[in-house]
Amino acid sequence: MEPIQKKSWQPPDTKSGLYVQNKYLRWWIILRDFVLISIFRSNTKDIPNRTGTRFLICINGHLGDALNALYVVRAIKTKFPHSEINVIAPRWVSPILHLNTDLAEIFWFDHWAINRSKKSILSKIAITAFDTLQVALKTRRKKIEIAIDTYYYWPNYSVLLRLTGIKTRIGFISGGGGKLLTNPYKWTNKPVHYVQYIGELCAALDSKIRIDSSPMWKKSDFTKEYNLLKERHPCLVKSYIVLHPGSGAHWRKWAPVEWARLTDVLIKMGYNVIVTGSGVEEEKEADLYASHGAVSLVGKITFVEYLAVLANANFVFGVESLCGHLTAALGVNGLMLYTGTTRNAHWKPWGKSVTTLTYSVACAPCYLSRGCESMNCMKRIDLDEVLRIFFRSRPTFVENV
Repeated sequence: MEPIQKKSWQPPDTKSGLYVQNKYLRWWIILRDFVLISIFRSNTKDIPNRTGTRFLICINGHLGDALNALYVVRAIKTKFPHSEINVIAPRWVSPILHLNTDLAEIFWFDHWAINRSKKSILSKIAITAFDTLQVALKTRRKKIEIAIDTYYYWPNYSVLLRLTGIKTRIGFISGGGGKLLTNPYKWTNKPVHYVQYIGELCAALDSKIRIDSSPMWKKSDFTKEYNLLKERHPCLVKSYIVLHPGSGAHWRKWAPVEWARLTDVLIKMGYNVIVTGSGVEEEKEADLYASHGAVSLVGKITFVEYLAVLANANFVFGVESLCGHLTAALGVNGLMLYTGTTRNAHWKPWGKSVTTLTYSVACAPCYLSRGCESMNCMKRIDLDEVLRIFFRSRPTFVENV
């Protein structure tokens, strides 16, 4: 009988309304907000005329969060084509943001709490302090009228936005600082996607705004990169399937032996298999898959080249990582193996081309930020079920060899 992880906490916190699991951090946010509210006061403001309005879309987290927020940028630009869209975001999401042509200006802000670099904690805090001053001054000069904070976790942008002088500040209270927003929204735990949550904030601008799930990019957007790649890597000339086994979080990984078994099946069926990823551990694992007939591009291509490889794939297998979000944004069919640590309805790839699979356990979602010891929700995913979904959703193509 498998062990069941006791679920001791479910977001949001019932008393404070915060999406913060650590009770000490939760109390610190409550105390901080009490002090700040006595200094700054915010009243609900009417949304100004949107014609020609300068927007600030606030993005936090990492690359997947940034990609999800770009669907919001697209929706606002579609609804208000003469508006100016600015973004505030951490520097490490720049590869995603630089692909978007709708952005007027990007203000970089690295919060120390989610900075994964190897810098010391004091250096990270110093960077955050410097960025706070820089962003506050630049946005004041820009005279931005409306800010939308897309991040419903802590740390959000509520305090920084109050310093910018932006008159209309829209966001969720679940990350703290709700009283500092002019248009605060309560976050509730329901089976909708992260992008749909942000859509609730956009409804304050116009109730008719719809954030559609059509692909963000087309295959043709990466034709140049793909043609150059084929010269360096002839394995890309023929039709291929991509395996992306790696993840920045080890508890989200499927066993290498299972990926090797999947490679064997695909090779025997006549498919060409390409393995992608980065990192020392991923390179070692890629050697294993190469011994089973796959071709490894791990650590050999740039981010934009990686997008070109995904865009031209016939199918993509991966885990709970950026890979799934990019695959969906390209409209490519794929299957991503997910854990049960979060509510997958929130974080599955946005779109219709990618399917997610999790082994059902009674303790999911557990909301354990680093998973548990057993991780049965991932480790017990069965190869036969993976193949069943693949056979059901794969595209029809003949050029396999």
